[in-house]
Order: sequence, then C-alpha cells, then structure tokens
Amino acid sequence: MRLICVLLISMFLTSCATPSASGFYWGKYPQTLYAYKKNPSPATRMQHQNELLRLMDYADSRNTRVPPGIYAEMGKLYLDQGDRAIALGYFAKEKQLYPESAVLLDQLQPPSASPTPAPTSTPKAKTQP
Repeated sequence: MRLICVLLISMFLTSCATPSASGFYWGKYPQTLYAYKKNPSPATRMQHQNELLRLMDYADSRNTRVPPGIYAEMGKLYLDQGDRAIALGYFAKEKQLYPESAVLLDQLQPPSASPTPAPTSTPKAKTQP
C-alpha cells in the first residue's frame, strides 16, 4: 500500500513539471488566463503577465521553444497598456519563432509601423507587493 501511495505521489509531482502532450510546458497559464478573463483587474492581469514571463524563463532555461502565442499575448498586453515599442518586439519574436502567426500579428498593428527588434532577453517575473 505504501508503494502505491509513493508511486501515485511521485507521478503527480512529476506530471506537474512536465510538458503537455503537445510537447510544450504551459505551467499555470490556463488558470491565470481564466482568472484574468473572469475578473479583469490590475491584479489578475499582473498574475497572468507574470505567468507568461515564467513560461518564457522556463523555456529559456531548458533551451526549448515557448508555446505558440505566448510572445504574441505578451505583446498584446503591452500594446493594451500603450507600450507599443515593447509590444512590437514581442510580436517580432512570435513571428520569428512561429512564422504562421504573421498574418494575425500584422493585423494587430497599423501598416505604417516599422518593425522593432525582438527583445534579446525576457524580463523576470514581477512579484506582487
């Protein structure tokens, strides 16, 4: 009985830190996105933005790709905040990693916008006060 409990616990713990069937690690993305969409507030926005940063850090630390749409979503959050330069950098990074996203991302920005170089590094997740 103890062996079964140990096996179940170890399977549960390892499943939390492994990529999904798609091969990408999504962390707490579904939970933070749901919380932000259900109750859009500065606090839930920051939690979701921090989770996006954590996903980027996770991928960087393991030399893997960030799941599709993560850079684009981060760019959209910055665009909504009025920080166009950072937003365009994240859009460029998304297009570089996932070229098929170019059509959608080009619709999010006016045609006169000049491309901005992608951020060379991702900022670290912020902690709430």
